[in-house]
Amino acid sequence: MLNQRQIGIILEMSEHPEKRYTAEYFAKKNQTSLRTSQSDLKTVKTELEDSGAGKILAERGKGSFLSIEKHNVFSEWVNKLYLHHSVGDSFSYPMQRAAQILFILLERYREVPLHEMESTLYVSRSTLANDLKLAQEILDGFQMTLVKKDNRLSIIGSEISKRQCLAENSLYLAGLQGMAGLQDKHSSMETIAYLKNVLLDAFLEYQYYISDTDFNNGVLMLNMILHRVRRSFFIKQGELDSGESRNMEKELTISAKVFAQLEKHFHFNVPLEEIEFFAIYLKGQEILKNHDIITQDMDEFIIDAFYKIKQNYGVDFVNNINLRIAVALHCIPLIVRLKYHMQVRSKNLADVKRNFPLGYEIAQYFSYLLRQKYASEAKMNDDEIALLSAHFYGSILELKQAAGRKRVLVITSIKSSMVVLLRSILMKWFNREIIDLEFEHEGDVTEIHLEKFDIFLTTDKNAYYENGLAMYISPFPSESDRKNISLLLDGFSCREDVLQVFQRHIFFSLEHGTKEGVLEILTRKAEKEYQLQGLHRAVLEREAIGSTFFSCGIALAHPISALSSDTFVGVCIVKEPVLWDEEGHSVQMVLLIHIGKNNPRSFQLWDYLSHLFDDKKMVSEIAEDPTYERTMDRIGSLLTSQFA
Repeated sequence: MLNQRQIGIILEMSEHPEKRYTAEYFAKKNQTSLRTSQSDLKTVKTELEDSGAGKILAERGKGSFLSIEKHNVFSEWVNKLYLHHSVGDSFSYPMQRAAQILFILLERYREVPLHEMESTLYVSRSTLANDLKLAQEILDGFQMTLVKKDNRLSIIGSEISKRQCLAENSLYLAGLQGMAGLQDKHSSMETIAYLKNVLLDAFLEYQYYISDTDFNNGVLMLNMILHRVRRSFFIKQGELDSGESRNMEKELTISAKVFAQLEKHFHFNVPLEEIEFFAIYLKGQEILKNHDIITQDMDEFIIDAFYKIKQNYGVDFVNNINLRIAVALHCIPLIVRLKYHMQVRSKNLADVKRNFPLGYEIAQYFSYLLRQKYASEAKMNDDEIALLSAHFYGSILELKQAAGRKRVLVITSIKSSMVVLLRSILMKWFNREIIDLEFEHEGDVTEIHLEKFDIFLTTDKNAYYENGLAMYISPFPSESDRKNISLLLDGFSCREDVLQVFQRHIFFSLEHGTKEGVLEILTRKAEKEYQLQGLHRAVLEREAIGSTFFSCGIALAHPISALSSDTFVGVCIVKEPVLWDEEGHSVQMVLLIHIGKNNPRSFQLWDYLSHLFDDKKMVSEIAEDPTYERTMDRIGSLLTSQFA
C-alpha cells in the first residue's frame, strides 16, 4: 500500500499527464534522497499496474509519465488509498463495531471464536458484550438471531433474511472506515460497471421499463447476489414462496439471461432459486420491498447535486452512472457519521486540497448540498471532504481529455422510465464520444439548445426529423441504431467502418437477369432487413430521372430520398452483364445505396465508393466467383489507401 508521499506522486502525475517527471524532481520536492525517490516511483509503478487502472511509462532522457487506462478503476483506487490512510481510529464507536460484527459473521460458514472477534475489534470482553446487543437489535428487524455458544458466535436465519439485512445495511457497513477489505469484496466499481452493462443489455433486448433509482438498485442487488453466490451462500429450496414468481414471465426471462452471462463470465453455476429471487426483486414483490440499497430520495438528490455542480463549475457528471453509484455508496454511511458525530479524522488526508484543488472544491460544494438535505446542523470536517473528493477524481481527469467529444440532445416524448434505459445505453456505447447528453420534449427545445448541441437525435418522427435537424433512433436502440449514431458522431474513420455498411443479408448473385428483376430483389431484401416501406418505389423514381450507371460495369442504385436513419449498401453480382440504360451500358455489379436521413457524415460514403472504379478488372473477376467474402476483400483492398 502506498504511503502519503507516494500518493502525492501519483496525484501530481495524473494532474499533468503530458508532463515527464524525473526521480530528481520528486527527490527535491519531497526533500528525500534520490534513492528514496527512485524507490517511490518503483513502488507507485507496481501498485498502479496491480490495480489494473494504468501504467507508469518512461521516455529515455525525459522522465516518467502516467498513462491511465481505466478512469473509473483509477478513481476507485485513489479513493481506497485515502480510505486506507484514514482508518487509525476505525473502531472507536459502538455502531461501527456492531456493523463489523455483522459483516464478519455473515461472511463465515462456521462460528467465530469470541477471542478472534475481540482481537479484530481491539476491544475487551465486556465491551464486546455491549456491541453484540447492538448487533442483535439490527438483526431483530430481519427475524435473525445472534447466537453465542461455547464462546463462539454465529447468526441464525434464512439466506433471504441475510440478504435483506445486507441490502438495508451493507452500504453503511461497507463504507465505514477500517472495512476497506470488505468494501473491496462488496462494491468493486469495476464489477459494478460490468453488471450494469449486462443488466442494461437484457433490459434493452426485452424492452423492460425501469426507473433510474430501480436500475441502480438492481445493479447493486445483483452485485450482492453475485458476491454471496460465489461464496456458496445459496437460497435454499423452500425459502421462496412459489406464489411469488407468478405472472413474472418477462422478469424470469431477463433474470435467466443475466445469470447465464454471469455464469459464463465468472465461471460458476447458479441454482434456479437465485434466478427466481432476482426476478422477484425486479418485479418489486413484497419479499424485497423496502430493502432498496439506494433510496429514490438519495438518487434524486445526487442527480440534482450533479446538475448544480455542472451549473456552477462547468463539470458534467450527470451521465456518469458509475460515479453516481459510487457517490451514493459513500453518502449513505457519511450521513450516519455526520448525524452521530463519527466523522473520519486523519492527518494523512491533509495534502488532498493541495494536490487536487478542483476535486476538493467540488467535494466541498457537494458536502454543503448534502448537509442542507440530510444533516443541516452538522459541519463536515476537511478529512471527510478529502475522502469524498477522491470519487470525483477519475471523472474529472477523463473530462479533461474530452477534446473533440460531442454534445448530444435527444428530442423525445418517451416517459422517464424509458429515458433511463436510453440514456444508459447511449452512454455505454459512446462514453468516449459524448461529453454531454441531454433529453428534451419537442415543445421545450429552444434556440439555446440549437446553439449549444452538436448532434440531435429524436425518438419521434416529428418536425425536427422531417426538417432535417434530428436523426431518428428507436427508443430501444438496436445494433443498427448504434452504427447509425456512430457514423453521425465520427463519420468513417477506418476502412472497416466503410465495409460494415455492406450488408451480408442484402448480398446475392445471379447467373443472368434484368434490371427490373435485380432492383426488385435488392429492394425487397432491404425492406425486409430494415423494415422499410416504399424503398422499391423510391428507387424506381430515382431511376426515372436518369441512369445510375457509373463506370467499370457498376451501377449505384439509390432511392430518390432517404426513408430511414439507416446507412447501408446491398450488392448484386450478375455473371452475364445486364443492360442498364438506353445508352446501352451494361453492368455486372449493382450496389443499392441508402444514405441515412439527417446524417450528414454518411454522405462521405459516396466519396469512398468512387474508388471502386479505380480497378477496371474488379467486377469481372468477382463475377467469376461471386462470394460476399471475396467481394469485401477486393473492395477493402481498394479502400486501404484512403485510410493510410
